[in-house]
Amino acid sequence: MCGVRRLAYSMSKLGRSMPNEVLWWEPAFVFYWGFAVKYFVPAVLWILLVGNTKSDIEKPYGGYAAHW
Repeated sequence: MCGVRRLAYSMSKLGRSMPNEVLWWEPAFVFYWGFAVKYFVPAVLWILLVGNTKSDIEKPYGGYAAHW
């Protein structure tokens, strides 16, 4: 998770009172952020894309005639 790790730490750094001190909750946040951005969001977007494409193929134009 090298790409999202740097982004997560830079985001959590904004909430620190001392910028050079890593707080206790930041490693958990970095794991959560990295997993969500790298795996969860693309999976959800893929499911939505495939589902919408499948419904468009099965029932084009929402049930309307092609000339509408």
